[in-house]
Amino acid sequence: RSFFVLDSLQGEDLTQIKIIFLGAGRLIRGMLGPKIQALGHKVILLEMLSDQTTARIVSQKGRYQVVETFSDGHKNILEVGNVAAAGSLEDPAVRIKIHRILRKTSEKEILIPFGVTERGIVEGSPAIQELTEMLESYYQGHHGNASFEQARLLILNTDNVSKNGDLIRRYVLKEAEKKSAAFAQWIE
Repeated sequence: RSFFVLDSLQGEDLTQIKIIFLGAGRLIRGMLGPKIQALGHKVILLEMLSDQTTARIVSQKGRYQVVETFSDGHKNILEVGNVAAAGSLEDPAVRIKIHRILRKTSEKEILIPFGVTERGIVEGSPAIQELTEMLESYYQGHHGNASFEQARLLILNTDNVSKNGDLIRRYVLKEAEKKSAAFAQWIE
């Protein structure tokens, strides 16, 4: 399955990417992709369960289209081409690579758009476990480094779940506490 192993699609240093999508659904890509592109940022796009979307984006060299439909029926097609790398976390090689990137990055502010559907926002779910492991990789690569004491990782959830931020925080903290008290305290 590792036919591209989260390689850079456009020659970027992936450790310099500030935005890592956890979830590759139409809603999250359609809402955020064009806006992030307009701000001049590249993204890494990770799919949780399959590689259907990310394989298509990889085959198109990091590009996809968003169709805006207006109330009068008018449609506008936007070209989004800011995907620096994409892959499925179902592939162990992709998981290894994203965790390596998070341990090595020099970025002190990272945005993780988290769009995994309501099935993913459940205590102990694979999505919550993966998010926790991603945060742990960042922590492992940077704790003890004074210049990273004020680092900020923002989780932006796009799923229509009541109090989604509170739930994600609670579930990630429970997972973090299983790993180490210091890691859980860092998240807190």
